[in-house]
Amino acid sequence: MIGYMLNFKERHMEDEFLQLDSRLQGIVYMYATWMRFAYKSVVWPTTITDVFRKSDTSVHGDFRGCDVRTRGIDTGAVAAAVAFINSITVYDPQRPEMKCAVYKLTGKEAEKYGAHEDHVHFQVHPNTTFVVKEA
Repeated sequence: MIGYMLNFKERHMEDEFLQLDSRLQGIVYMYATWMRFAYKSVVWPTTITDVFRKSDTSVHGDFRGCDVRTRGIDTGAVAAAVAFINSITVYDPQRPEMKCAVYKLTGKEAEKYGAHEDHVHFQVHPNTTFVVKEA
């Protein structure tokens, strides 16, 4: 466990998490912090369920993708956290439809991606930036 914020489904995932793009690490920490302080009744700590996938051509194969468990957490709370992350990040300016946080629910939609349980998929691109909002 890294600090008190993150837990890992499997031990090797903690080492993989430390190899992630630093922007992605920051995004996951922002999500975990949002969930901890905005929704005190959620499952704590945030659990990482997937990081690196060897021989994978997706962002998971390049240390630019990470999944977080959402089982047992109110869907509205998760959706609000995802919306917050996406309001302060730009995945790739050339593809504004792509997001850094994607809430994947089980069922037919999740099965397309091989997901077996509800989770949030986080990702970054080499062009990912953070939005700076002036007060």
